[in-house]
Amino acid sequence: MSAATDTLALIRQLTNLIGASSSFWPNSKAPQLDDLYEAYLWAETVGIAKTEGWQVDFVNAGSQKNQFTFRKGPGLLTSPVAYTYATLTDGRRSGELHIGIRIRGDSSTLHEFDVVALDAHGVAAARAGAKQPGHSTVRLHVEAKFHKGDLSLGVARGIVGLGADCPSIEPFLVSKALGSPSLRPLIKSHGGHYVDRMFPGDSGIPYFATCVKAALGRWR
Repeated sequence: MSAATDTLALIRQLTNLIGASSSFWPNSKAPQLDDLYEAYLWAETVGIAKTEGWQVDFVNAGSQKNQFTFRKGPGLLTSPVAYTYATLTDGRRSGELHIGIRIRGDSSTLHEFDVVALDAHGVAAARAGAKQPGHSTVRLHVEAKFHKGDLSLGVARGIVGLGADCPSIEPFLVSKALGSPSLRPLIKSHGGHYVDRMFPGDSGIPYFATCVKAALGRWR
């Protein structure tokens, strides 16, 4: 597919998932495909959480909850810019779902997490201390790769290596394209998951939903 076709497919599905009246990045220059893909995965996660009985509210989305301004690149939870995120609660567990924020590893290095769900208590402590959330706060992490070609083994090595500094996370790689044959076994051997062909109308959506549901079920 062309970039224009991919863009149209992602925007159409974002609207389907979030609402027909939704507007994305209002008063901002057009997002790149990588930005749209992360927003799409965020919206899919929101939809899955709803089907699992979680209540979802949108923060920094305008008075009608239909104006969505997501980060376009890695940023900080404590940014003064009012980026959109979602709050999630099921009555006994609660947290927030963000796009493109940095998470602190054991070495104090800040790592970019593309789509990330954070426990409410950890988020509150981070904001109170004007610090970035630690990896123990993460309940779901989606590494998003919008590649035209197949993914190389190096992509898997990168997400597996992230676990050395953020040992509490579960590797979860998602891509539009296919990965190399050795990519999935490497991630699986480190307790993670790889979903390829994750795109509107493609075959990866059911397995993506299975992985997200499992992560929500493990939330504690």
